[in-house]
This record gives sequence, C-alpha cells and structure tokens, in this order.
Amino acid sequence: MTAPTTTERQALAARLRESGALRTPAWRQAVESVPREAFLHPGVFLPAPRGRWRPLLADRTDEAVWARLAYSDQSLVTQFDGWLTPDQATTPEPVPGVPTSSSTEPALVLRMLESLEVEEGQEVLEIGTGTGYSTALLCHRLGEDNVTTVDVDPGVARRADDALEGIGVSTWTVTVGADGTAEGRIVGPVSFVQARAQAQPPVTGDLAARAAYADCEREVRVPPTVLEEWTPAFLAQLTAPDAQLVHARTAEGEQQRTYLFDPGRESFAEFAPGPRNAARRTVRQGGPIRLWDQVEEVLLAWRDAGSPGIDAVRLRVTETAHHYWLDGTSAPSLRWEHALR
Repeated sequence: MTAPTTTERQALAARLRESGALRTPAWRQAVESVPREAFLHPGVFLPAPRGRWRPLLADRTDEAVWARLAYSDQSLVTQFDGWLTPDQATTPEPVPGVPTSSSTEPALVLRMLESLEVEEGQEVLEIGTGTGYSTALLCHRLGEDNVTTVDVDPGVARRADDALEGIGVSTWTVTVGADGTAEGRIVGPVSFVQARAQAQPPVTGDLAARAAYADCEREVRVPPTVLEEWTPAFLAQLTAPDAQLVHARTAEGEQQRTYLFDPGRESFAEFAPGPRNAARRTVRQGGPIRLWDQVEEVLLAWRDAGSPGIDAVRLRVTETAHHYWLDGTSAPSLRWEHALR
C-alpha cells in the first residue's frame, strides 16, 4: 500500500534536485522516505496581517491541505515565546509572539546536509533538534546510533556525547581542526530562529518616548532600507550584535517610522523622511553610542569594496573569540572580533 504522502515527498525531492539543494542519491532517498508532516504536530502558525500568526491544527485541517502545507517550500513556525504551540492558543484568531521553534525550509535543510559531505559510518552531532525533521533525515542516512541531537526544550529527546572533530554546519560550513580552532564560510542567505539562550526581549512600548532625547540629527548617507538585504543586514548585526531594527506601524499596519535600538548600550537611531524631500531620510541618534554612525561606516566600506555577497563572509573560531572578515578586502571596518563570554 502506498504511504499517504509518497507523491508529495517525491515531488519535494524533485524540486530540491532541480534547485540544486539536493545532489546525491542517498539524501534524495531520505527525503522521499521521511514524512515531514509527522514532525509538524500538533500544528503550525501561519503569517497573518499586522505581524501576527494564525494557529492551524493538524487534526482539524483537511488531509490534502495539510499535505500541501507540509511539503511546501517554506519554514513553518511551530512554537512562540518558548512555550506557546498551536493547540495551546485559546482562540483560532491570529496571535502575536516571537517564534522560538520551526520546521526549517526543506531547501535549506538539504543544502546544509549536502554541505556536510558525510560518509557511511561517520557520526554527527546536531545542536538544536527543533521539530526533529532534519534529525530524522540524518538518522535515515547514517543510522540512529550515529546521530546525536541536543535541544534545550525538555519535550525534545536528547543524548549527550563527546564533542566530535570534523565539520559543523548551520548557516555556516566550518572545518574544525585538531587544535580546537575552526574556520569556514556561510552556506547561503539563510537564518534560523534565535537560540533561546541568546534571544532578546523585543523592544516594545512607546517607541517615540524611547527616542525622545536625541543628541544629534543629520541626513543619512545610507538609507536604513538597505537592511532589508541579506548582506548589509548581516554586516550590521556583526557591528551591533545586540541592536534591534523596529518598524513603528499604525493600527492599520502601515509603516510610519523606523528605529534601531541597542538596549544594552542605551542607544538608539530614529529614521524619518527629510523635511523637504520624502526620498531623503534623516537620522536622530541618542545615547553613549552613535549607533547608526557605526553601522553606516561599515556599509560604506562594504560598498567601496564592491558590495560582495554574503558568501564572502568568513569566520574563524578560537578559544577566546569569533573572528569575522570579508574575503578579498583589507578594510579595518570590515573585520570584527566578538569575544567569547
């Protein structure tokens, strides 16, 4: 008897192969064998207007609709705020929240697994089990005894093994040396839900009041809209790791102003259209750090270097710090060192 989602799994594998995310027969067999829908229970949250999310339960959704969703080319949020799952939502109406777990887009999962270049008999340590779909693919490929997976959620199965020397893959492909240092590059323009130990509370409340006292105001040389692009956004994150980009919206969801807040350093930047030209923007800055000055300097240096893509970012991990730089450039502002805490 044919499994209920065999056709959908085969179609997903075909799309992944056509896109280049899936290259080897062994991983294709895993995709065609592992049912993604089994790792989406009890349900998912779908994007809704005004930054909210609509809960959708598996057992209350038509099987064909659920199968199409499970094998769609998108990440599917399964938890908010470290605890809220779709079955715990008190109403079917959209809810606000910060995603803390999701089933990652299949194309990203397979690009990472292919980048791992794993061979039969090797062991893999996966940090961040999440829904378990990628874990199941690994187990199908290598056997469950060769896969160790770890997660902070007490509802997720986990084992603790010794650290493994070899290749570690997330959005990075990193080669770990015998001396414990590691070096690598970004796999592509992708991101994950923040690890809960690193997640910051979102900036909320009266944003105008938070930005009421500015020390300077000037016209920007780089508009904040550039942060909607992958590489500039990543470079800004390297420059101001704790900063948050926040869009103020009306009750109808229309964007009014844009802010960059760094709560830890008590600094902010507020962006608004220029007084005489809506195409120009001004920035007001306050606090001990000129937040946008720092970010803008990096973005200008990046442009001067020819605006290289995200795949130009390199990483070296030592015992004391994470070191980042752009391959092929020597500008001091395009090198970062984040000390390990």
